[in-house]
Amino acid sequence: MFMDGVWHKRCWGGSVENAGILVAIGVGMDGRREVLSVAEGMKEDTESWRSFVKGTIARGEVKGVRLVTGDRCAGLVAAVNELLPGARAWSAASPTGAARSCS
Repeated sequence: MFMDGVWHKRCWGGSVENAGILVAIGVGMDGRREVLSVAEGMKEDTESWRSFVKGTIARGEVKGVRLVTGDRCAGLVAAVNELLPGARAWSAASPTGAARSCS
């Protein structure tokens, strides 16, 4: 499963602001990719990632996760470690592999 937060500019009531979108994409054993969950208006903190992952799990979209790939955002790492303990590995975009702040 790949999870990431994406930021886009959006016009809200005449003013332009950044809008956060969290995305989860799954890859089946056959290699087929599927968007599992998308949520707008969230941050990349632990609370937002926890809510996002819990919602994805509650809908039955997450089963047998073996690998989670992401950008090592500290909030994402904490939520996945807590809620997807079967996920055995991370592919880090960070050269050091350390979790980082994504505020």
